[in-house]
Amino acid sequence: YSKRLSRYCRFSVIELPEEKTTDQSTPAVIEKTLSKEGERILSKIGKSDYVVAMCIEGKIISSEELSQKLEGISMLSGTVDFIIGGSWGLSDDVKRRNIVTI
Repeated sequence: YSKRLSRYCRFSVIELPEEKTTDQSTPAVIEKTLSKEGERILSKIGKSDYVVAMCIEGKIISSEELSQKLEGISMLSGTVDFIIGGSWGLSDDVKRRNIVTI
């Protein structure tokens, strides 16, 4: 998609490192990990950015539906941020910041 989108808009990918955890992490460790990752993610999002959280609990949409959403969003905000979480997902703070979850 990045190659296709670059013809129509400025496009960049920002990758943030995942917090290190183990497969046997406790719920408390997972929550702390998500919180740290969430803080780093939120620090990269502009106040007027339109945020789309790509979450396991989101809904699957077609390419056509995504295109329609992006067309509508472009009228509201100049920047759209797609957020993809790490192994444990996204923090609640990031999900609360979003406008659309897909």
